[in-house]
Amino acid sequence: MITTSQMYWITRLDGIVTLLAVLANFLCVASTVIFICKRNEYSTVKQRSWDTDEIIAARRKFGHKLYKASLMMFPVGILLFMLLVMIPTTKQMAAILIVPRIANSEKVQEAGNKLYDLAVEWMDELKPNKNKEGTNK
Repeated sequence: MITTSQMYWITRLDGIVTLLAVLANFLCVASTVIFICKRNEYSTVKQRSWDTDEIIAARRKFGHKLYKASLMMFPVGILLFMLLVMIPTTKQMAAILIVPRIANSEKVQEAGNKLYDLAVEWMDELKPNKNKEGTNK
């Protein structure tokens, strides 16, 4: 039997998959953007006329913190993508739980045997008879 706990998780799986997809995409994109910004923007070069040495140092310090964050965010995003592949959707989980129960049901096995016997009888009836074909020509 399917328990209420299993039923709850079956109904929540699509939401979990969506949340993980959004988080993984955000982390990977944010990490890439921060990495690019760190390489281009946060240098020691004076970029604007009002930049002072203090502003440049603060910008560099902030950029370094963002860079460290991006180095941690990217692997977490990849890990979430891998987890996303392993979590089934609601339809997949329902199939995982229900198909074996149906296939192992005695009623289905009996019906399957009857259907097989009926199909064999039907094919035997449709099998061409050589004597009848020879007299018709």
